[in-house]
Amino acid sequence: MSSSGAPPDAILECQAQNFLTDTEKCGPGHVFDTSVFRSSIITDFDLWCVSPFTRSLAGMSYMLGMLVGAFVLGDLSDRIGRRATALDSEETDALG
Repeated sequence: MSSSGAPPDAILECQAQNFLTDTEKCGPGHVFDTSVFRSSIITDFDLWCVSPFTRSLAGMSYMLGMLVGAFVLGDLSDRIGRRATALDSEETDALG
């Protein structure tokens, strides 16, 4: 172990030369690697080559959902309890 607590191999792997910074030009006919995910919001709506605002829209929507969820679930947990709210949230997430 190193002074950072990481194994020596992990430190060697996490260096700047091991990360790719290549970008691809925008154009039709792009084929996505589906070995990890069959689809994502990027592939479903073809968002890989859009304006910076459109790219940030996904993150903005996520954060807005977190804000609304905090208020709604906070109030709900005051009314029916934290355990019931947590279980309902997990069930909704699993269905959704």
